Amino acid sequence: MVTTEEQGRKSSGPVSEGLMGEVVHTAKIRIVQKQRPLREAHIEGFAEPLRFGVHAGYASYYKVEPAEPLPATIDHLISALAG
Repeated sequence: MVTTEEQGRKSSGPVSEGLMGEVVHTAKIRIVQKQRPLREAHIEGFAEPLRFGVHAGYASYYKVEPAEPLPATIDHLISALAG
């Protein structure tokens, strides 16, 4: 068992190793499905939605012709993780 003092935080009791700390933010996001494959993520605190779609190989794989090429969900995930 590791105490929070040993982890550099103040607390009144011990915590189990590997537990998460306090929640610092809860994202409030609403996803809206437009004409497939277009989706919009409306994120609290931002005026413009984040737009998701398909492009290049994804469009070919899913056999769709998007009105405009947009980053796919996986593109956003990889960008966030790689950043």
